[in-house]
Amino acid sequence: MNQQALRLQLIACLLITGCSVDLAHGPLASPERMQSGTAATYWRASGPDFKQVGTAVIGLLLWLSIEIDGDGNERVADQVRDALRRAGYGVTIVNRQAQLEGPVLDCRVNRLWFWGTYFLWPFAQTWGSIELVATVVAPDHTARWSRRFRGGAFTFNFWDPFNAAASEAMTEIANDMVQEFSGEDFRRAITGQ
Repeated sequence: MNQQALRLQLIACLLITGCSVDLAHGPLASPERMQSGTAATYWRASGPDFKQVGTAVIGLLLWLSIEIDGDGNERVADQVRDALRRAGYGVTIVNRQAQLEGPVLDCRVNRLWFWGTYFLWPFAQTWGSIELVATVVAPDHTARWSRRFRGGAFTFNFWDPFNAAASEAMTEIANDMVQEFSGEDFRRAITGQ
């Protein structure tokens, strides 16, 4: 293969991957039981700030950083609020530095990472996982409810492989959250009853 053809392939890979990911879930399932009331959350998930969420490998020579579009912790919190709404709750956002007046749902990002390779050109093999811990915190800062949510993905496609994998993993987590948030244990914890 001549150098010109290799350069064109590498440029095509860059254009296809886009080197960024938009963390968003797909359609969410209906909850087993709809809840009502209001759930308070923070604007952003807790945990370290992150921008890089993956690596793309093209051949053995080129490694690309995959970055999240926007604020990663804010994007995660948006997905959690969507799951709360799907479970039937109204959502309010509280300031993390303010004195808590009632229970609030905090979410911590433990893991968010994806790998992609172009060894089988032109298709990209992309895989990775997301792990979040959601905790309802009482005004006295004790945990009233806590669950770990994990989502994983493996995609093999041509267009937008990192968004496809991130969406698959986030959809798995958000659907699990909808089911947990519609349960009585969560309702009692978030409503303070």
